[in-house]
Amino acid sequence: MTLVEVLVAVILFSLAVTGLINIFVASKSYVRHARMRMLSAQLGKVFLDPFQYHVHMNTWGAASPNNRLSNPANATNQVANIDGNNYTASYAIINDYQIPNINKVRANINWNE
Repeated sequence: MTLVEVLVAVILFSLAVTGLINIFVASKSYVRHARMRMLSAQLGKVFLDPFQYHVHMNTWGAASPNNRLSNPANATNQVANIDGNNYTASYAIINDYQIPNINKVRANINWNE
């Protein structure tokens, strides 16, 4: 083998290894982003679960302090710190339905990557 053949082989090998390393780095960031999305979906579920305990048929239209859907003052932001990332949960009550006694709740989970 000549020196030129060795240099060409080393260059081709380094290009192949660099391409593989880039694939692993890109997949790592994709997995991290997917993990954060999954975590935010779980936090949204945890955040919305208490609504079913505070909304009762006998107090549906009443402005009782426990009824979060009729008392927007309870719409506070909740912050959770998981693995060094802050997740902020908030909700909004949307009354744009044509059907009476139906309210829509939209939860927003925000985080920084």
